[in-house]
Amino acid sequence: MSSTITIAESLENGENNDEQEEANTSRSQFRVTRAQVIRRQLSANPAHLPVSEQEVINETSSIFRSFVVESYQAERDGGIIAEEVRSFADQVQSSSNQTITPSSPTSEIGRHLAQLGDSYSVRFQNEFRLMITHLDINPGTAYRTFAGVARRLFRDGISWRRIVTLMAFGYQIAIDVMRSGVQGFLSRICNFIVRFISGEHIANWIARQGGWRAARYEGLASPGWPAIIGVATAAAASVFGVLWLSGYFRE
Repeated sequence: MSSTITIAESLENGENNDEQEEANTSRSQFRVTRAQVIRRQLSANPAHLPVSEQEVINETSSIFRSFVVESYQAERDGGIIAEEVRSFADQVQSSSNQTITPSSPTSEIGRHLAQLGDSYSVRFQNEFRLMITHLDINPGTAYRTFAGVARRLFRDGISWRRIVTLMAFGYQIAIDVMRSGVQGFLSRICNFIVRFISGEHIANWIARQGGWRAARYEGLASPGWPAIIGVATAAAASVFGVLWLSGYFRE
């Protein structure tokens, strides 16, 4: 579909622009040497221990929950009292058997990823809504629908940019359903995120980068971020609004 092609091409073009900018920078006095790259990898994994794919999968749920809380707080900054943010964080905590400690490494990674994607755009809202209207959406195909949209983000490969977009996609689903008053939904979304990262070779890619901790070295200023995050925003509202109305998240 043309709308899908438009969005996918924008993702690719945004990364190409960033690659060109990095190439220009590397020709300047700020050239990144191989030694610097190695030092950065060692900083992400000080003991230089291999990170397994299973370790990445095990940490994904906690990182996503931290991402959700941080994104919500950033969205509400300046317009809401801290009590609402605390209440939201409590709801996120109650959706998991694991305790979320703000100072833990996974929480810090989740916060950093949320900061990478804190600027939202609706540039592709109409295109995504058009695409979603052509999808067969029902409770029995919920994950397949989620995965079908998410795979388009990774059509041209895996990158931290696209992983952040996936997280933002999940966040928008979570926040939309929460605002509707439905309880017990976040664990489903977390399961979708974990299942997708595990099943689409993304966990393997993250492990080869040095694990989730390597994400902390991704920069905050990148011209392509807002447009890509807009993809997730529009897609989530369109797909899972239908699923919520159908009662899927009320089970």
